[in-house]
Amino acid sequence: MLMALFFTSTALTGCFFTAKMMEFPKIRDEEHQTEQQTEAEAEEEGTERAEEPEETEESGVRGIPKTQESNGQQDSQLQSTAPASADQKRAEAVSSAQEERILHIAEVYDRTIQDQENYRQEGGRYYTAGGVLAKAVVSNGDPVLDEAMRKSGYKTYTLEYFYEDWPQGDSYPIYIYAVIDENVYRYYFCQGAFIRRIGPEGGGDTNDAPKMNDLIQTLLDQGAAYRRQAG
Repeated sequence: MLMALFFTSTALTGCFFTAKMMEFPKIRDEEHQTEQQTEAEAEEEGTERAEEPEETEESGVRGIPKTQESNGQQDSQLQSTAPASADQKRAEAVSSAQEERILHIAEVYDRTIQDQENYRQEGGRYYTAGGVLAKAVVSNGDPVLDEAMRKSGYKTYTLEYFYEDWPQGDSYPIYIYAVIDENVYRYYFCQGAFIRRIGPEGGGDTNDAPKMNDLIQTLLDQGAAYRRQAG
């Protein structure tokens, strides 16, 4: 009986040992397979990371520098970032300077209209407290202007000349409001240069590249003569 139990115990121990011996390689194989799988996944992930484009400083698109972006994106960026040409810069500068001149004239005009009741008035002339001619109103009766109007085919006129309201200001009129044969014209000047014309055509067309003609030149010269006489 004891011998039988001994052999039975020995057999069981041997089976258990054998089973363990058989199980260990299996576990090792599974661990090896797991390590291989982990290494394979790591290699695959590394490949994906290597292939995945990184965001560059040159472009907001990941891994696509500007030189490789689509043509549409390139055109859009070139249009938005391309420096202005010399002609564009010149045109912008001219436009800005023109607006500054017009704004200055408007400020002087507004100030004169606001203060003219306090100016000294003599026969359609308005003088500041310092004796500067700021405004002159002229209608039919000036021999020089009458002749210029007649040559141009006009009959009636009323002109309002506006000047710089300080002694060292422009000696030429800076603005003329003209009603000629019941049509309204507005002429803007800077140092004697004709810089803007607003006429009755089309309800008040504005021309910032006006051409000087004999009539307007005569209006300007007579306005300058009034200013000199006042000084």
